[in-house]
Amino acid sequence: MLTHSAVRMRIAASVFILATAGAVMASSAFAMTPVALRIITSPQTVTAGACSGTTRVQAQDSASSPAPVSSVTVVSLAGSSNLKFYSNSTCSTRIYAVKIAAASATKAFYFKSTVVGMPTITASAAGLASASQTEVITPAAATQVMFRSQPRNVLLGALIAPPVQVALSDRYGNTVSSGAASIVISIASNPSSGTLSGLTTRAAIDGVATFSDLRVNATGLGYTLRALSPNLASATSTAFNVTAPGSTGLPSRPIPDPLYGITLDAVDHLPAIVASLSNLSHTATTRVVFDEFVPPSDYVDPVSQISRVSYVMGEILDSAYVKRYTVADYLQRTSDYLDALGPVVDIWEVGNEINGEWLGDTPSVVAKMQGAYDRVKQRGARAALTLYYNEDCWSNPANEMFTWTQAHVPDDMKQGLDYVLISYYEDDCNGLQPDWLRVFQKLASMFPNSKIGFGENGTVYASRKASYIQRYYSVRLALPQYIGGHFWWYGKQDFVPLSNPLWTIFNDVIRDN
Repeated sequence: MLTHSAVRMRIAASVFILATAGAVMASSAFAMTPVALRIITSPQTVTAGACSGTTRVQAQDSASSPAPVSSVTVVSLAGSSNLKFYSNSTCSTRIYAVKIAAASATKAFYFKSTVVGMPTITASAAGLASASQTEVITPAAATQVMFRSQPRNVLLGALIAPPVQVALSDRYGNTVSSGAASIVISIASNPSSGTLSGLTTRAAIDGVATFSDLRVNATGLGYTLRALSPNLASATSTAFNVTAPGSTGLPSRPIPDPLYGITLDAVDHLPAIVASLSNLSHTATTRVVFDEFVPPSDYVDPVSQISRVSYVMGEILDSAYVKRYTVADYLQRTSDYLDALGPVVDIWEVGNEINGEWLGDTPSVVAKMQGAYDRVKQRGARAALTLYYNEDCWSNPANEMFTWTQAHVPDDMKQGLDYVLISYYEDDCNGLQPDWLRVFQKLASMFPNSKIGFGENGTVYASRKASYIQRYYSVRLALPQYIGGHFWWYGKQDFVPLSNPLWTIFNDVIRDN
């Protein structure tokens, strides 16, 4: 028989046990509350173009244990470097998110990329800490050769510089660094029966053959080179010109459409500029603004280097400074720049924002524009004219773009200009977004033989830059003359160095459009 004291002790013990059990259950319930996502499969090394193994994302509690979700949870998937996600092991069904089912903690998916590198997977869901993990994409087998450094315009007798480089590449354009095959280079298009000298057979080192002593012994416009390697698809280079020193005619290498334009208002930090241009998915056309009262000799080296990785449009003088030059000085400047930079400039901008209300008296502006055009055409070079679009934002209606152009651009220029471009800044015109098809249709009727596009745009507002870049560089119009262009004014500030996030946005939009 238990004493009252013993009974009290048993009751107290029972209460303690129940309380302890309740505390454990409460602690367990708290511990199993999902607070974060985690990718629980180990990082994978996957061949370019191949489907990964199973990848699993898991909801976990604060103790990093699996924690089933109480309701269906959508997990968004994002990946860098062209990483894409799929629901099946053959990577045939594309997805952008997975759903963790109620009372489950884990969901599987697969990924694939055609770009070599170390892309990062990011998984995110509302109310949970995101997860990320870096994977490795390696090249597929070599199937072709590709020019990694193209030949550039060169003077007769000089080495083609920088050296031409040809890479062993997989089907996606990735360099196969393990390749060590020999690569042979020769002339493909040969406009003047030239001969290529130098060591034309080189072994690939880390997948790349470098041809450092090539010369062509005859002047000509439009040479190309061909690269061959056993059992691989061949490649043909972009066109380049060989010109005689002191030649009065200017080279005219083919410029493909559309134009992917960038403006540089300064050429300092040149290695970073060259790196930004050379890594773009398409060859840019770089508009170099030649500063006021600066001799052309200051630009010979930088523009020569830029011309090796980009087409070049030379702006003879920015509109802000046209008024400060007499007609004679403007035309002398044009001749001086043509003499010094003719071999490395593809397009000459003979007038910038020519109808702008700040350029000076109209007769002087017209004389400068016409004289510069005549000098460029006498050299056999391409001429561009940039107009200033100012719908409902002019002070004098005579300076409205179409009104001024109809009245003051001579007929020979209306028939002979190679490019007619429009400079437009929404910031200057109350945010107006015109009907661009209508605008360019009217422009095309005034300049029937010219290619037309945007010659300059941008914004000073950092918060608007990304959306402006994406919007303007995505403009595509059903007009045979339309070539894009755009020539973002803040190219130096926003696209250099290439680590600038706006460089990535620009590169993505020109790659996809």
